[in-house]
Amino acid sequence: MELKEMSDRIKSSALPVTTKIYEKNGINITAIGLARGVELIEHVVPCKVKLLVVKGEIDFNMDGQSSRLGCFESFEIPINIKHSVVGWDEAIFLLIKDTTVRS
Repeated sequence: MELKEMSDRIKSSALPVTTKIYEKNGINITAIGLARGVELIEHVVPCKVKLLVVKGEIDFNMDGQSSRLGCFESFEIPINIKHSVVGWDEAIFLLIKDTTVRS
């Protein structure tokens, strides 16, 4: 699925919309789209992950605190720390995972 198609699907989805962009040599890039108020539920990541917002705004929640990230802002997600993401408005972000770096 292309990001343009993903953007169209977000509008009518009450769940996160995902698509795999790249996967090779332990590096995975996944696009995730969220409509306003849609949540990627709390979870942990076992490897190094960089989050990069490419459209809209999200709230990144961790340790009882929330940080708003807008278009072209990024955040390195700590390994094995519970977190969640909520769409502040219609948003698409990339998760760039390096599965060769684990805790």
